[in-house]
Amino acid sequence: MDARGFAISAGSACSSGTLKQSRVLQGFGVDPDISRRAVRVSIGWNTSPADLDAFAAAWVDVNA
Repeated sequence: MDARGFAISAGSACSSGTLKQSRVLQGFGVDPDISRRAVRVSIGWNTSPADLDAFAAAWVDVNA
């Protein structure tokens, strides 16, 4: 996704370099097997619907 202009992460910025289950997902009661496959996608105040559409299209293309 980075090559397509999108930065995503397998965890929070403060847990960089760790392979532990997300404390947030654990707090929500998410199964550890599922939370280990989670990715974090951040959006901001200036993220447009077109940006979200482009991300979704890139996600589908990369995971095809």
